[in-house]
Amino acid sequence: MIKTRIHKPVDALSFFFLLFLVLLVLLYYDRIPDLWPRMVRYFLLMGLLAGPVYARGVWDGPFLRFLHSFMPVALVALIYDSMDMVPYINPQDRDGWLIQLDLYLLGTHPTVWLERITAPWLTELMQVSYTAYYFMPIILAGVLYRQGRDEEFDITVFSTILSLYISFIGYMLVPALGPRFTLANLQKIELKGLLLAEPIRQTLDFLEGIKRDAFPSGHTAVVVVVLYFAHRYQRSLYYIFLPFVLALVFSTVYARYHYVVDVLAGLLLALFCVLLGPRLSATFKRLI
Repeated sequence: MIKTRIHKPVDALSFFFLLFLVLLVLLYYDRIPDLWPRMVRYFLLMGLLAGPVYARGVWDGPFLRFLHSFMPVALVALIYDSMDMVPYINPQDRDGWLIQLDLYLLGTHPTVWLERITAPWLTELMQVSYTAYYFMPIILAGVLYRQGRDEEFDITVFSTILSLYISFIGYMLVPALGPRFTLANLQKIELKGLLLAEPIRQTLDFLEGIKRDAFPSGHTAVVVVVLYFAHRYQRSLYYIFLPFVLALVFSTVYARYHYVVDVLAGLLLALFCVLLGPRLSATFKRLI
């Protein structure tokens, strides 16, 4: 018999986002070809999310605590796979809008303009820096968890995952492939690195697939959110992260993954999440 339930704010956030996806699939049931497998996947993810929460009400221990704390982080990657349904629910790509906004703001195509500084060593550095997105959130969360700073851990994880979920909604509202596809005919110089750039690019394409996930730049939003909380809670990591974040934000455009307006939207999203994330986390904590 369950004696108590140990909820975290991010549990509720993730559950509600999964519920949102379920309702979205039901709304567009006549457009989505893999309706039932997708529904089963979402309910399985809900079960994975709820399992450690309820299990800790019966028997608690270090392993269950770890599983409960990091399960929402692990599920984000599986939830991101759902973005392959964007063309079914919103089939009109909006790259044209984003290209025109870049031209309005800058008077040129940024990825084409950057060819004047393109070099193999810089391409290598930018592609490697781009991968910091996958490690920085885990490193900061891991350090806070190991130090037993539960409140700081919860706020950081909640705000970071909030930025991702809002990014996913952005992909649905403004589907866009990004300049490496839409402006390829204008690029005169192929991006070639030294050793790791091409394997990294191919690995990311394999793992993430080709999705309409340009606007906003989730990479920008996440690393800026993580940098903010590193500055707030773990200052030594902040100084280590800072050059990687600066390089990563630049790499999103240099490596032709994003338009400049994607990056600006990612920065605004990060600002929203660092300002309201802790407050929303506290509100969720009171309600659950």
